[in-house]
Amino acid sequence: MPRTPCSKDISPSTRVAVALFLAERCVEGRVNHGSLKAAAEHFRISCTAMKEIAKHRDYPRALIAKRKYSPRAKKYTDQEFAQILVAVPLAQRQTLRALEDATSIPIDTLHCYIRSKLLRRYISRAKPKLTPDHKNRRLAWALGHVERPLGNLCYKT
Repeated sequence: MPRTPCSKDISPSTRVAVALFLAERCVEGRVNHGSLKAAAEHFRISCTAMKEIAKHRDYPRALIAKRKYSPRAKKYTDQEFAQILVAVPLAQRQTLRALEDATSIPIDTLHCYIRSKLLRRYISRAKPKLTPDHKNRRLAWALGHVERPLGNLCYKT
């Protein structure tokens, strides 16, 4: 089961103190009923963390060791990813969805590359200016779809 995001590690000194607290309340190698809950309230640690500490209380090396962080390996190196992007035509790099289709790299991975600043967003603020001919054609198309009344039948009399 993965760790809770943003959760703080329990310091080794606290883990050792919890193990000693539980050792005092141990009879024949078994923890007394209610001792875990009492220790959780005393040290302000969750019951799940208390169970983990109680499980490893006989292994001092496990109590002192910090959690190992093992980041997930990337499929492509930075240079390989740059080569893949350069190979994609500009027209297929306009949106993330188009880039996903062109490179077969999932959109979530592309978001990770954006966060790591390997891929950069570009937003064009300049909009193309319409020519007068294009404006006339757009107006003609819009007027072609409008029903115009015949004569003076616009208003009820």
